Amino acid sequence: DRCKDDIIKDIRDGTGGDRWSVSSEIRTQLGRSLAKNPTRARQLEKFANQHEKLRPKQYWPQLQLIGCWKGGTVGVRLKEFDRWFAEGTPVRDLGYMASEAQISLPISDVGSAGILAVDDNFYEFVPESEIGSSNPATLSCTEVEKEKNYYLILTTPGGLYRYNINDVVRVAGFYNQTPLIEFLRKGRDVTNITGEKLHVNQVVQAMEEVQRTIGIAIQHFRAFADMENSRYAFLVEFDGIQPQDEGLSRLLRDLDTCLHRLNVEYAEKRQSRRLADPVLWVMKPGWFERKVQAML
Repeated sequence: DRCKDDIIKDIRDGTGGDRWSVSSEIRTQLGRSLAKNPTRARQLEKFANQHEKLRPKQYWPQLQLIGCWKGGTVGVRLKEFDRWFAEGTPVRDLGYMASEAQISLPISDVGSAGILAVDDNFYEFVPESEIGSSNPATLSCTEVEKEKNYYLILTTPGGLYRYNINDVVRVAGFYNQTPLIEFLRKGRDVTNITGEKLHVNQVVQAMEEVQRTIGIAIQHFRAFADMENSRYAFLVEFDGIQPQDEGLSRLLRDLDTCLHRLNVEYAEKRQSRRLADPVLWVMKPGWFERKVQAML
C-alpha cells in the first residue's frame, strides 16, 4: 500500500522500479520478463482511488485460503486480517516448524494446533515447571496431558540428539492417540523483577482482552520490565484516534487487573507493593515502524 503509486506505474509501463538501487545488468535481465499491462494498472488505480488503502481484498478477490503462523506472538496480527483480506477468508496455520525440523502438521483452520509429526522425529517433553530442576521429568508423547505446557526436546534423523529447542508448547488435545500441539512462546520470553515470572503470552492475552472490553484499537505495543523502578512499562501506538485521559487511565487499570487474574505471582507482588504501579507511554504515530527500520 505504501508503494502503490510506484507499483501501478511499473505495471502500466512494464518497468522494474526506478526507486531501487539495482545494477544495470540485473535490471536488464529483469526487464526481459516484464511487460506493460495498462488494463491491470487502471484497475489498481481505480481500487486505490475508491478506497482508503490498496488492499488484497480488492486486487486478489478470488483468494481462497491464507496460510501463515497463528501461534505465539504473531497471532496478535490476526485481528487485522478482516481489514485487509475478504472477511471470512479461511486462515490455516502453517504448522509448527523450525530450521531443525517440521514438528506438527496442520489439520484445521481453527486455532494453531497441529498433529505431532511422530513419523519424522522423536520427541520428549519436560513439564514447564521442571525445566530448571537438576533432574526434570521427561515424558514421551504418550504420557503428556491435555492443556499442559511443556518444553520440547528434539531428536532428529539429521543428527540432533535430545536437543532443547527452547520452545514452550501446549498440548491442545489428541487426534486418536497423537498429541495436538501448538507453539506458545520461546522459553526465554519471561520477565522476572521480583519473582512474578510474567510471560509474553500473558501480556498479549491481557492486551487483547482489554481492547475488546473497552473498545479501542492498539496498532502496536511493547512491554518491558523497568528494573530500576520495579514496575512494568507499556508502550502503545493507537490505530486511529487516541483515547482521552480517562480512556488511557482505564486502559492501564484494566491491563493491570487482567494481569492480576492471569498471573497469581504478579497479583501477589502487586498487592505487597514489591511491584509498583505500571505505567503507560503513548507513542507517536509511526513509532513502531521507525524502530523496526532502525533495527534493520
